[in-house]
Amino acid sequence: MERTKTLTGWLGMNLYERFQSLSVPQKALVALGAAALTGILAQIRVPLPFTPVPLTLQVMGVVGAGLLLGSLWGAISMVLYALIGAMGMPWFTGMSGGIHHILGPTGGYIVGFIVGAYIAGLLAEKMGRLSGSIFGSLAAILSIYTFGVLGLMLYGMDIKTAIAAGVLPFVVADLLKALTAGGFCAVAR
Repeated sequence: MERTKTLTGWLGMNLYERFQSLSVPQKALVALGAAALTGILAQIRVPLPFTPVPLTLQVMGVVGAGLLLGSLWGAISMVLYALIGAMGMPWFTGMSGGIHHILGPTGGYIVGFIVGAYIAGLLAEKMGRLSGSIFGSLAAILSIYTFGVLGLMLYGMDIKTAIAAGVLPFVVADLLKALTAGGFCAVAR
């Protein structure tokens, strides 16, 4: 009887509530799954000849991790993505891995994924379901761009060139990806 009551209660929860009810080891496993999903989405890419940054679907994984796992575990999932990829797991774009991705022109974006997932989760936790998901998605994109541009500048670009190569070609597609992920997560949350 008690098991049926527990199962019924769990089935009545949304995805965010279900995740929050998990034990720490279970949350860590789900965070690893979110990192792996981001790695899979990184393989759906379109190289652009005028920038070292390809168009990928990673942003959807980042935003989804933050919105569905919350600020802390969303960020942890992206830390796992960065660390495991830096150690050689070929889940960065182009089925590649290694520390050179963190230290190269796209490294700022990878750092921005951590901050973006945290911010998306934080806004979703503080605001309503729909508004938190939408504003969290948009804020995540802004943070990814900020760190991406800083990374490109460390790689030798001036700010104008970094924005032209690392932000402008992606704005429309990233807004669509963020709003899609945010809309899905608002329904699931």
